[in-house]
Amino acid sequence: VSDIKNYETRVEDAIDFGFVFDEHMKHYSLYHDEHDGIDSLGQVIEGTYNSPHYYFYGSLFHFYRLMLGHIVDPYHKQGLAPSALEHPETALRDPAYYQLFKRLDHFFQRYKNRLPRYTHEELNFDGVKIENVDVGKLYTYFEEYEFSVDMTVYVSKVEEIPKVDIRASQHRLNHKDFDYKVEVSSEKDTDAYVRVFLGPKYDELGREYDLNDRREYFVELDRFPYHVKAGKTVIERKSHDSSIIAPDPESYAKFFKNVNTAFEGKSEYYIDRSHVQCGYPENLLIPKGQKGGQAFTFYVIVTPYVKQDEHDFDPYDYKAFSYCGVGHNRKYPDDKALGYPFDRQIHSNDFFTPNMYF
Repeated sequence: VSDIKNYETRVEDAIDFGFVFDEHMKHYSLYHDEHDGIDSLGQVIEGTYNSPHYYFYGSLFHFYRLMLGHIVDPYHKQGLAPSALEHPETALRDPAYYQLFKRLDHFFQRYKNRLPRYTHEELNFDGVKIENVDVGKLYTYFEEYEFSVDMTVYVSKVEEIPKVDIRASQHRLNHKDFDYKVEVSSEKDTDAYVRVFLGPKYDELGREYDLNDRREYFVELDRFPYHVKAGKTVIERKSHDSSIIAPDPESYAKFFKNVNTAFEGKSEYYIDRSHVQCGYPENLLIPKGQKGGQAFTFYVIVTPYVKQDEHDFDPYDYKAFSYCGVGHNRKYPDDKALGYPFDRQIHSNDFFTPNMYF
């Protein structure tokens, strides 16, 4: 615990001083370039191979999970297996996981709060205005969901695989599919980036949040490029097309059947590189509502699309590119920071521009 506290102090000092140091005492600025700065801070907290000084800054992300996950065998004398908190597949089931990430988020918020707020010019999109956003009502409900657990059973022969059919049932949250329309007026044809967020409107006492107080609670629902034509354009988008979600995984039995059928020449099987299990679960795209309804803020902003790579938005490895990136040797197709424009403090009416809509 004392080591972790020391690492935390060193990371906070780096944020406050604005520099991180390597083993040769060479310093790197965290604020000279925001993109490089946030990368350096992430490498320090994660403790990656690219961390400038692993032995000085440690790996808070790893040490947090190790401290709580191995609390019953802290010195590894009993040979206990790693806990659920230490496995990526099961970490989300441990309530402590979210407290740890809240603690990690503190460092990034501390860094972001040192950055200057966005100016009106940085937020505005000249000649483009959002006239209206129509999303309608959103409905959530609980359902009984069955999923395959065939792989928990050992079989000695491949021929026995189709005979295994074991399923588990889960009571889980889901929502009705929804779509939304964004009416945009533009003075000229232009390429734009549409960002969609959902955030709370009232606090636990029923008082409307100040925008700066709730900016950290806005969650990105979607992000996509769109060619806006001169005049009026109506952008229509379905919830299923969200850039943050991943579909439910295909069962092993279905996968085995499809591959076997293709191997026998009865059909063709294609590997869909965008269909990988990286992303936010589609059934959890929106939060649970209440019987009488619950008010949220649906926020949309349209910004200029700045091409980052000649292969921007070609078929990429992950459908949920907002959270998962676009795979190896590809440049992230966005020139704005993750969470923009809520990643920095909001203090004045300069934040409100014609190209955004609450």
